[in-house]
Amino acid sequence: MPKTKNPDDAQPTDKGGDGELTLEQQLEQAVRDRDKWKALARKHETRADSNADKAKKFDELSTKDDKGKTALDKFLERAEAAEKKLAEREKADELKRLRKEVAKEHGVEAKTLRGSTREEIEEHAAQLAEIYKVEKPPAPGTNAQGDRGSSVHTKGEKSAEEVVAAATGR
Repeated sequence: MPKTKNPDDAQPTDKGGDGELTLEQQLEQAVRDRDKWKALARKHETRADSNADKAKKFDELSTKDDKGKTALDKFLERAEAAEKKLAEREKADELKRLRKEVAKEHGVEAKTLRGSTREEIEEHAAQLAEIYKVEKPPAPGTNAQGDRGSSVHTKGEKSAEEVVAAATGR
């Protein structure tokens, strides 16, 4: 596809009698050329400044420090360290959850359990339960509310009024 000409680049068609441009037309052409070249120069200066800034940033990132590491190398090390720390924290949280779960099943305290796998933690919980003869707490019965309509006091217990009276000597 042919390029369309810029109207500023067009040559004047009105020529003098012998085919040459008049002095006025030559002056107008020179002014248009000057403006065109100024605009191109500004455009190229802007692009050159932008490229210089990018080159400076690239040099900063690719320049090695006294330890022989670039900024990119440092960023990668920080990312790897953060990922490692996160993995360790997730593993610790999982072990804590396992210990609580196994401790509840065996009736021992979670903070006393040791091990890095579920099997090791369960084995240790079983050993502790055997040593201390810990019995699993009985499950609540279906009638966990007690007998309805019966007195809450058993024989030999005093009521609240009796305790107050005995304490105050009334």
